[in-house]
Amino acid sequence: MSIVESLMSGAKADASVLDALNSHGDDFSIARDVDFVFLAKNLKKAEEFQQFINNNHYGVARLDSSDVDFRVLVKINMSINQPVILSISAFMVCLGILFDVEYDGWGCPVNRPGKTQ
Repeated sequence: MSIVESLMSGAKADASVLDALNSHGDDFSIARDVDFVFLAKNLKKAEEFQQFINNNHYGVARLDSSDVDFRVLVKINMSINQPVILSISAFMVCLGILFDVEYDGWGCPVNRPGKTQ
């Protein structure tokens, strides 16, 4: 898949997540921890990616390994207004391609008006 195709696919998936959150009454302007998930083929790739994220302060990256894959979870506290989350998610798509790790999307808790995280 080309970078443009990856970005278009990601934007469509991101819009679906936003639609689901909106259906639960989410206030996108409330900042919350957003998790961006990456899967690496081996420990070395996962560690390099984790270090890059942390060293450049793009978020707080944590490495989780299992028997099958190496997962890097990048946490960023932010609002999820559509232009913001789509831009950050697109950036994550590009980083995944650059580092040859699979970007597996993002997730966050629902935040409603009057509810704090």
